[in-house]
Amino acid sequence: MRALERQLGWRVTDSTFTVHRATREGRPAGYAIVGNEVGLYKPITFLVKIGEDRHVESVHVMIYRESRGGEVRRRRFLQQYRDKEMKSPIRINRDIIGVTGATLSVRALNAGVKKALAVVEAAYPRE
Repeated sequence: MRALERQLGWRVTDSTFTVHRATREGRPAGYAIVGNEVGLYKPITFLVKIGEDRHVESVHVMIYRESRGGEVRRRRFLQQYRDKEMKSPIRINRDIIGVTGATLSVRALNAGVKKALAVVEAAYPRE
């Protein structure tokens, strides 16, 4: 956990992570992590699909509980995370175009995607 926190630059409050490792014809094909990050008041449940090359393939919002800012569920917004990797900056209004009225939800997803990338790097070192 400490190494993960050092890599991210912030305190990680999650006690565990579940990483699903996919295979295709017996060979590694990527990873999927379901995460929760708090938006304004409530958690946003999302899935980050990471390829074997450690780049984000897709992000999907599974459950959005806030009363506003639901635009972050749209494919148009979520496609911005595609091809991001651990060393990629993921900053609102610089690398990820924000959504009016959903700043905290965008920040939560940014943190969740970055955390998912860091967890895969920590749990599955490159061979």
